[in-house]
Amino acid sequence: MSAKVASMVEEILSGLEHRDKTEEIEALIPRVGWEVLRDYLMTILEDPARSVEDWAIIAAVFWGAVLDKVSLNADRLIALLYVRLPPDEGSSESNLAWSVASVLKGRSYLSRYDPLEDPAVKRERETIRV
Repeated sequence: MSAKVASMVEEILSGLEHRDKTEEIEALIPRVGWEVLRDYLMTILEDPARSVEDWAIIAAVFWGAVLDKVSLNADRLIALLYVRLPPDEGSSESNLAWSVASVLKGRSYLSRYDPLEDPAVKRERETIRV
């Protein structure tokens, strides 16, 4: 099943048309199941050779998953998003990465929580290939 999922996700990511790739990937969940899709999406975030565009699309899929409160490795996901997503213009971080972190860690959006200083997230960051 994972090879089939990989093929379906890669077909969506490689599409050239103007379409919502995030929604197309999310539409796979009922067909293939969250766990197998989640695992493949994490391999994309783990891959330092992937494009920032791919990482951003995958991050948006995970944002939906976070809001749906599905199972995932919170510390690993936060670490990957902080490593992979470039900071927003005029900021020191990606708003999407911060949004995911604040919800997963149960922090107010305006809190002073710093995911980069969280010991569990720091441990995960140290193992990410860049």
